[in-house]
Amino acid sequence: MIFSRNRLKKVMTLSFGWTHGVVGNPLKLNPLQLERRKSCAIKERVQLVGPTWEWKSPPTTDDQIHSLHTLLTALEDFRPTAGKDIWRCALTKDGDYYVGFIISKLDNMEPAINDVIIPWTHDIPIKVSAFVWRANLGRIPSNNALIRKGVLGIEERCFLCSHEIEDAAHILLHCPATVTVWKLVFKWCAISQPQFHAIRDLINFVKNWGRCRKRRNNFISICYGTIWLLWKSIEM
Repeated sequence: MIFSRNRLKKVMTLSFGWTHGVVGNPLKLNPLQLERRKSCAIKERVQLVGPTWEWKSPPTTDDQIHSLHTLLTALEDFRPTAGKDIWRCALTKDGDYYVGFIISKLDNMEPAINDVIIPWTHDIPIKVSAFVWRANLGRIPSNNALIRKGVLGIEERCFLCSHEIEDAAHILLHCPATVTVWKLVFKWCAISQPQFHAIRDLINFVKNWGRCRKRRNNFISICYGTIWLLWKSIEM
């Protein structure tokens, strides 16, 4: 990230606000409190000859001096320029920020979350993809999940079949009612249906199915939509 003429308040907030855990222990005093003109640019305070300040009162206590020293350390590599303010993403080669790139980096981190990478496509509403992601982690409000969170007065068994414990995999894959739906979906798609033991198995199957990317994305949309509509029908 490159700062050229960003405001001093911004860099102080970045250095000593929500990122103080990276810098060190939380500072008891933000140096901005002592600055007389809080809208000043960084280059007006950090110059080649050394920092210049317009203090309301100079820092005198140990906490104030420590805060000032930490600020100067964070800005020691700062070189002001006459250009416009720009933000550069250190993760990409061209310096531009792309949501898809960040998602890809997170998905390919080791170890991957629950050992499965969720395929995200523009054809699927984000709320549907996010729900599939949550279901894979077991983070949807199934009866079993609600009981584990301490919610009282809930029957742990599936209210549709009354035989098995209602967790995410059962309610979306293994319940006899949902099994029938999946058989019809795969028959309509003319695809042989394998046995899915968990939602991750379904995700891994659809994202690796076929050689045509367009047909694969259509198949992913169908399966994600089925999961979403199954859940919405259960909610009713």
